[in-house]
Amino acid sequence: KIKKFTVSYYSMYIYGICSKCSHAKKIALRKLNKETK
Repeated sequence: KIKKFTVSYYSMYIYGICSKCSHAKKIALRKLNKETK
């Protein structure tokens, strides 16, 4: 039970980081596009 909870929590933790990273990347790309145009 504890192991299963840890795995699901870990996967959610990783997913949260990934979504944050992708969001930051989108903002960075938008800034880059504005500067180049």
